[in-house]
Amino acid sequence: MDLNSNIKRPEWLTDEVVERYKVYLAECDNPYTDEELDEIGLDAMLDIERLRAYHARIVLEKYNLM
Repeated sequence: MDLNSNIKRPEWLTDEVVERYKVYLAECDNPYTDEELDEIGLDAMLDIERLRAYHARIVLEKYNLM
């Protein structure tokens, strides 16, 4: 666990998952932004790589793992 974070990492967020999320971010140079997702809506076609990188960024930032 990162000592700079005051939020405890959940059990599912293993070191392997963290590394995979970092790869998702490295592979996608243009992840979605909050604003883009708000504009797109729920029923739109989404780019899975951009969405995966977006979620990876959210999780890594939340647990201070970037």
